[in-house]
Formats: sequence, C-alpha cells, structure tokens
Amino acid sequence: MIHRLHHAVSGTVEGGSVQTARVIFGERRWVTSRERRRERFGLKTHIEQKEMQIYALTLTKGGPKFKESTDEGPPVFDRGGPTMLTAHRVTMRDLATQISDPLKRPVIDETGLQGRYDIRIDVSGYLLDQANSTDGNPPQDLMSLLFKGLQEQLGIKLESKKENVDLLVVDHLEKTPTEN
Repeated sequence: MIHRLHHAVSGTVEGGSVQTARVIFGERRWVTSRERRRERFGLKTHIEQKEMQIYALTLTKGGPKFKESTDEGPPVFDRGGPTMLTAHRVTMRDLATQISDPLKRPVIDETGLQGRYDIRIDVSGYLLDQANSTDGNPPQDLMSLLFKGLQEQLGIKLESKKENVDLLVVDHLEKTPTEN
C-alpha cells in the first residue's frame, strides 16, 4: 500500500470529481495527461466508492466569525506552530482539505459559503486554561481543542457522519519513472 507518493506526479482523476482529488491528495495538483502517467510510471488506477466516516464542515447557529478576504491572490496557509493556523484567501473547501490530514479523515465542506476568506484559529489559550484548571477533569487532546476552537473562534463545526466517498485506487505504479 502506498501512503505517500514522493514523485512530482500530476494528472487528472478519471471518473472522480475535483473534490475527490482534494480529499485524497490534499493540495497536490493532478494536471498532466493520463497517457504521460501511464508511460512514465506505469500508473494504473480506478475510482471506487466506499462508505466511510467523514467530517462535514458546517456552520454553527451563530454563523461564521471571519471576514471575506479583500485582496487577490492564491490561497495561503501558515501554521504558527501546532496550535495555530492562519489562512488567507481560502475557500471553505480549501480549509476542509487542509484539516483533513491532521484529522486523518476526509472533511467535506457543507457550509454553503462560496467566497474566499481570511481565517485565524489559535487553540493555545485552551491549553493554558487546562493547565490552570483545578476541576479535576482530565486534559483534552489537541483534536478536541481544535473542534472547540473551530466553533468558538470561527463559527464553524465538524460533524462526524458516514458518507460514500470516491477513492482513487492505485492498481499499479512503478517505483522509478521512465525517461521523458
């Protein structure tokens, strides 16, 4: 089983949507032709649907607590350490893709928001609250703090549910690509 592909591979996903490629491959872009992949890597794939646990990114009752971006340019993510994420000019789909990897589960945008946004989340304050707490409750893990931060700081939440997801299945791949 291949978990990460360390070659600069690009192409199109047959029979799958752009969302499929983003859920499975994160920010990697698949842009060259199918023939080139076949030739250079001996790559053979197919799309399979599988029911699996996902997170749906939705709005809280109070709605979003972030502003639409006012400048042009590509989306940019900046991690200010393990407890902070700043994003500029991102769609909710971009955000869903970004947080899928650390959650180890696909995240699907179901917010209905169509714009590009500037977002900042910092859960370090929650860690300080836990350290200073004397209520006897066990500390929360970082993922629980992320869920709390998304709701309180951004007005969005993650809901766990089962859904059919398109998976790109690699049937064959050569370790060493052939020459151009």
